[in-house]
Amino acid sequence: FLTQDNLTLWGKCKTYFSSFFKQLSLVSYILFYVGLILRFQDATTSASFDAARIVMGYAIEIWILRALSFIYVLSFLGPHLVAIGKMLKDLLFFMILIGLVMTAYGVASRSIAYQNLDDQNGQLNFTALDVFGKIIYPVYYLMYSDFNNETGYLDAYTGASWSIATHVLLAFHMLFINVLLFNLLIAMF
Repeated sequence: FLTQDNLTLWGKCKTYFSSFFKQLSLVSYILFYVGLILRFQDATTSASFDAARIVMGYAIEIWILRALSFIYVLSFLGPHLVAIGKMLKDLLFFMILIGLVMTAYGVASRSIAYQNLDDQNGQLNFTALDVFGKIIYPVYYLMYSDFNNETGYLDAYTGASWSIATHVLLAFHMLFINVLLFNLLIAMF
């Protein structure tokens, strides 16, 4: 750090943190010390202890991923890590695409089928917890063919127009997600 060619402190920091593993180290240090402070600041309450455990759990995960940098020097494992890195870049495009499709179905189906939330899920507030818990999270499990939560409510109202429309929407969503997007994922790799 001190022997680099840059003359300014900003230039040295920019050059030093241009490596992904050094950025990962910085994040893991920050998470570790935040978790340590949370752990010993107020260890009497359960919420503070849970927050410390969560932060420390993420810190140890990042530390273990940081240890992958030691494998780069091995001639028989290093190229595999490079291939994994390239595949993760390709996978990012797929994850954005599948996230958009899941969000589109989640918002559309909830606006059609759950217009009266009082009998099913309670009131939907526009908070991150409610949006993920009642719109995104149930739709995520449709990728694994878990239809019980989705079709259970719709099958109770078989003659309703909104139930039929949501069933049709579900069929097109499953066709698009499970057939087209997963075939795209296989074709990418």
